[in-house]
Amino acid sequence: MQNTDFKIRIIDCFNQHGLSQRQAAKNIGIAQSKMSKIVNGNQSAGNEFLIKLIEMFNLNINWLLTGKGTMYLDGKQDDNDKKSLDEHKQKVDVIEKYCKLRKDGHLTDEQLKIALDDLLET
Repeated sequence: MQNTDFKIRIIDCFNQHGLSQRQAAKNIGIAQSKMSKIVNGNQSAGNEFLIKLIEMFNLNINWLLTGKGTMYLDGKQDDNDKKSLDEHKQKVDVIEKYCKLRKDGHLTDEQLKIALDDLLET
């Protein structure tokens, strides 16, 4: 999941909101050094980071992880938007479970990547 495109999307998000990496790290509640490692691909973003980023900026999880779709979730909610938001929340829940399984040693990095790729294609 950590790749150049992901890095570009994170930086683009910060730029859209006029934030430096340092300011974004402070807003998210992590050390600036950790933010730098995540952005540079030297450390996995991690589930908590992704969730905070998604919630803080109202990001579309599919856009953040794959580049597909629009950057933001639409503030207006018709039935289709509500369905999309529900699907978004379900995917976040599944991602949390996958990450916990990885953290607990039940999945390898490769298995986690495959599972997340499969999840985001649906």
